[in-house]
Amino acid sequence: MKITHNNCYLEKRDTGYSICISLPDNSKNYIHSDTLSIIDLALKYRESLLLRSIEPENCTIKEDGSYYRINIMFEIYPEVTEINKLPTIYLLFHGRKLNLNDAIFERDLLID
Repeated sequence: MKITHNNCYLEKRDTGYSICISLPDNSKNYIHSDTLSIIDLALKYRESLLLRSIEPENCTIKEDGSYYRINIMFEIYPEVTEINKLPTIYLLFHGRKLNLNDAIFERDLLID
């Protein structure tokens, strides 16, 4: 699934904002970080995600108690200047808790 303006957007959450990736079945996956400001989310990371594909090796299903979550990892390569080199930034999205069948179905939607 390609990340586009239509399926990747900012959403207000309980304590702030999150980047949300919306799946074709209208379920949602959110960025997993409480340390990003709205400026970081809107200007920096969302633009870095647009038009990228979700690769199968970066989309995994993890057990969470008696349920499962879809985890998606993105690598963002910041601009490198002569003065300093910034490290690669990893963004981890996670889906809501699902049973195993639903987790497999949603993962297939993401990587298709």
